[in-house]
Amino acid sequence: MDDEFQNLDEHALVEKLYKKLKKNRYLVVFDDVWDTGAWHELEIAFPDDKNGSRIIFTSRFSNVASEVQYGGEHHNIRCLTVEESFELLQKKVFGEEEECPQALHELGMEIAEKCWGLPFAVVVVAGVLATIEHDILVWKKFAESFTSTMVSGTDQWKKSLELSYEHLPYHLKACLLYFAAFREDEKIGAKKLMRLWIVEGFVEKIEGKRSEDIAEEYLMDLIGRNLVMVGKNRSIGGVKTCYIHDLIFEFCKGEAKEKNFLQVLRGYDELSTFNEPPNLPRLSICSVENIL
Repeated sequence: MDDEFQNLDEHALVEKLYKKLKKNRYLVVFDDVWDTGAWHELEIAFPDDKNGSRIIFTSRFSNVASEVQYGGEHHNIRCLTVEESFELLQKKVFGEEEECPQALHELGMEIAEKCWGLPFAVVVVAGVLATIEHDILVWKKFAESFTSTMVSGTDQWKKSLELSYEHLPYHLKACLLYFAAFREDEKIGAKKLMRLWIVEGFVEKIEGKRSEDIAEEYLMDLIGRNLVMVGKNRSIGGVKTCYIHDLIFEFCKGEAKEKNFLQVLRGYDELSTFNEPPNLPRLSICSVENIL
């Protein structure tokens, strides 16, 4: 951000944005809005010159969408059908060219149905299925374990994540939870992340193999399980930056705290009221100013 903007207070920034947009046609997207507080502060910065400008909000919460009331329509995104869920599951497990074997088709449909039409849940579950043997008995056992933890509605993504986490090898669990030490939606340098894994002792020592190569295998394994996403690729090959979905971030933050693996503090209020538990191995502190 330019120095001229960094030194402005909120009122001055809003005024500058208004002048910049005035008489111009614009499209602004507020993605994954959890509450309308920030919008009500910024609303006056968007002039309505009747020139076709648009503001789009996305939110998981219907009450947030209805509170915005900016002259637009509230559009509910429908969930996937069972057939669409199965198609997505099949694509993520077997790839674009290969189809699910007929012997596993019925079990695949059963598992897809238990995802309640949530694409995120389908993708996470597919990440597990891609790593286990494509055998009827193995898939049946997985389907039974998935059904036993089944809940309805939006909580299903949590159950699918828990199941995916439980299927991780021990060394990958620590590597995944370590993402909670970073800021939400942060694009993390892959080399930096892998060096931290090595220093923390998460990376197994194998004779004849470099620790960096083993750490890279861990990262690619997590990417293959649909738990970590690639931000940018390196021009010479390999991953340059990576990140995790915000729902996975929330899961990692909660799991890390529960297991006393890592405590995350965001801003002065959390820091001022923090009572450090005994034997806390890691503490991540991020200032509010650095979180955009």
